[in-house]
Amino acid sequence: MKCYRCRSPLGAGKVCLHCGADVSVYKKIVRISNSYYNKGLEKARAHDLTDAAEYLNRSLHFDKYNTAARNLLGLICFETGEFVDGMCQWVISVNLQPEDNPAARYLETVQTDKKGLERCNQAVRKYNQSLDYARHDHDDIAILQLKRVVLQQPHYIKAHQLLALLYLRNDEYSHAAKLLKHILQIDRGNLFALHFSKKTGSRADREAREREKEKERLEQQIREAEGEEAIVPAVHERSGPARTLIGIAAGFT
Repeated sequence: MKCYRCRSPLGAGKVCLHCGADVSVYKKIVRISNSYYNKGLEKARAHDLTDAAEYLNRSLHFDKYNTAARNLLGLICFETGEFVDGMCQWVISVNLQPEDNPAARYLETVQTDKKGLERCNQAVRKYNQSLDYARHDHDDIAILQLKRVVLQQPHYIKAHQLLALLYLRNDEYSHAAKLLKHILQIDRGNLFALHFSKKTGSRADREAREREKEKERLEQQIREAEGEEAIVPAVHERSGPARTLIGIAAGFT
């Protein structure tokens, strides 16, 4: 532990031996920060990333120099697809603790992987474009764009959430349910996924039952038709012009 005023190592007493500052209250604050960090670490190990991030932010609220909490928060940001936020946390961490800081290694690893970094940037740009499409009711284009994003970045939770919302808005509950399940596999405490999973679960199950009933009905018709003889007409009439209705899934302007 270091003094809040001069950043010199502190002893067991209530006063900094280097600058003479009273550090009794500061030590209590640091202990609270470390307690929140430990809770955040426990949640992160249990894949409850939402609660983990909340505890880590509380830790940093009490002690901004808690680089262990800041580094873990950066890792959680990366795990959930928030690449820029993760790198920002590590940059701040390195500035606060230039020596013996794992964040420096994290940054070097990310910056060395130029292709990976470009893929991350592209995912963010495509997400922002999709969000703009969705705001202007171009759901079909937004869905196509987001499907590519989540395929390239399977842990980009924001993209999964927006795609799930668009599926819900278009009454495609089974597709939304799959996305929500995937989100919860990454982050068990994701409030968005927990909330909408309750709403989509019953509807998705109902859709599955209806599809199963339709399948059984068709199979029954096939079984009944197997015992019938084909009726061949004696005279073939010319049929009129066929009219085909083609549904366009997405309209590009």
